Amino acid sequence: MSVISGGSDYDRIPLGSPSSVSSFPINQDYIGTQSVMSSSITAANSILPPEQANINFKPTTTAVTKISKLKLHVLLDSTIYTAGGILTGRLVLTSASARSLKLGEISVELTAYEELTVKEYTASQSFLSSRLVFQSENLPPSNAVHGPKENGYWMAKKGKTTFPFAFKIPIDAPSSVNYGNLAFLKYVVTGVVQFMNNNKVDTLFRSKEAFVVEAWDGQNPIYKQPVDGINMKQLWMGGSGAVTLEGTLTETLFQSGGNVSVQVRVKNETKRRVNYN
Repeated sequence: MSVISGGSDYDRIPLGSPSSVSSFPINQDYIGTQSVMSSSITAANSILPPEQANINFKPTTTAVTKISKLKLHVLLDSTIYTAGGILTGRLVLTSASARSLKLGEISVELTAYEELTVKEYTASQSFLSSRLVFQSENLPPSNAVHGPKENGYWMAKKGKTTFPFAFKIPIDAPSSVNYGNLAFLKYVVTGVVQFMNNNKVDTLFRSKEAFVVEAWDGQNPIYKQPVDGINMKQLWMGGSGAVTLEGTLTETLFQSGGNVSVQVRVKNETKRRVNYN
């Protein structure tokens, strides 16, 4: 039985090279007077089959880069996303100083991976990834920076800058799973900022897990087929016949809030009279 996994923040989940989902910028409402368009770096449309997936992918938590001058948060617009829909959220970057702090590439990544842990053995592989870049060597500077570019970095502006993002989830994407801490299937959104502080280059990561549930076609004819059940029992002193109970559900699948129609039939082939309510 699949259980939707719980949410938590992660330090860093590195990307491999599996298949990608399409990603695109929303109409970006940055703090400031101008809007900077983002660029989708990867854009594929489906999950790779297992034999083509990156079997060497192993997500691990790395040492956390801490810098008091720069904060990064990933905010998701929903608690649950459905396969075939759009995963939306915001990358919020806050700079507490405009001196000696420079920012380089700013991006957000979506990766999905599955992991199995048996005793002391752990195997992981990713099956989906996408990356959206807001600022880089090949893109104009965002509202988080100002001044001329030097060696791929711009001077940081003091304050908060918000970068909206959106990822199209494949229609056949599986549900998030956390099965007894033995098997996981997770979707993780990671914000990435390269920065230079006092001439020292480093990278700041911040991740958030997204809950995804698989899609299903409620109009599929297979769900409209009836379901029958039958049971019978012989009675003491009732002869060779039996009491038969038959039940029929008019459809295979019902939605919450709807009506459930059940047909019930009782047949008494014994010598005794049967009372029922």
